[in-house]
Amino acid sequence: MRAAKRGSNRGLALCLYAMTGLFALPAWAQTPVKAVVTAENAAGRFSGIVVTSLEGQPTEAIPAGPLFSKTRKAPTLDTPWRLASISKQITAVLVMMSVERKELSLDTPLKAILSEFADLPSGNVTLEALLRHQSGLPDPSETPTNADGVPQFYLHDKADHGFCRGPLRADPKAFHYNNCDYYLLSDVLEKVTGRPFAQLLEERISRPLGLKTLRLYQPGDREPFTAVDSDGATEPVLSLSAYEAAAGIKGSARDLMRFDTALMSGRLLSRGSLQVLWDGEPSLGYVALGAWAYTVKPTGCAQPMTVVERRGAVGNVQTLNLIWPERQGVIIAFSRTSGTDWGQLWQDNGFMRDLVVAAWCR
Repeated sequence: MRAAKRGSNRGLALCLYAMTGLFALPAWAQTPVKAVVTAENAAGRFSGIVVTSLEGQPTEAIPAGPLFSKTRKAPTLDTPWRLASISKQITAVLVMMSVERKELSLDTPLKAILSEFADLPSGNVTLEALLRHQSGLPDPSETPTNADGVPQFYLHDKADHGFCRGPLRADPKAFHYNNCDYYLLSDVLEKVTGRPFAQLLEERISRPLGLKTLRLYQPGDREPFTAVDSDGATEPVLSLSAYEAAAGIKGSARDLMRFDTALMSGRLLSRGSLQVLWDGEPSLGYVALGAWAYTVKPTGCAQPMTVVERRGAVGNVQTLNLIWPERQGVIIAFSRTSGTDWGQLWQDNGFMRDLVVAAWCR
């Protein structure tokens, strides 16, 4: 995949300038992207915002539905959302930044960095295995649930990282999606840098890129929206700070667009590191490091495209971050309803496919 020369700021600067006019279109103006978003909202399957770009230039920002069920206030580019597992994509970038700084390497086992793993079978798990979910670690989502269906692991303000040192699964090298992988990656980053993960996120990504909303959730943080299920019922109160580096980062559509643009332009990582980061493994369903990367040719598009897909869900909030590095394209979508179904781009159907065709192929 093509990435711009390392340290190039031109694309990012143009992106920031162009985003100031994204809401300049009159409310009645219809575009292919707006038609797709409006249809999903009318069907009760989407309530949030979609932001798109191509060739490094933001093209549209389409809000649909209110932030709360009893108000007309719509989301904006600066409304902070729970990024859910897009957090893993950001954490993976921090890991690769540390690799470039020679603070660690992907083939390093946990026991070489974290002394508590010295005598455990899981001590042989490498950082790359964590990034690709091939660790065999215990899974927090498999802990007993409360009356609201929330796993007990997530009922506290802070995650119990000691839980992740439990017995390995029967087939530890098999792919198994698991937040423990990214809890331990944050422990590794803290150990080799001497900084708390929240500080590392601020110093290496948020502050250099001027991202005002990209932060870890803290205990008691409130959100500017209400998340609902497919029937419109409000979700139970969640301890979002417990998701930490795995799914506990928040940020606005504007700031995530800035992050994506900086990543593709080479400001955060070198071309070589981006190739490693976006190396989708076919035998594992094209899982890469913190995301999925694969080549597809949707109906309605003239050429195949290699995309990097990251989606997430915490509670009823659904998130999507899709980038097309070769054409410097981004599609970001945040929804506050569990009724949202992105579909599968590789199956050539669904909401995500429709967004891709509308935003990048017309």
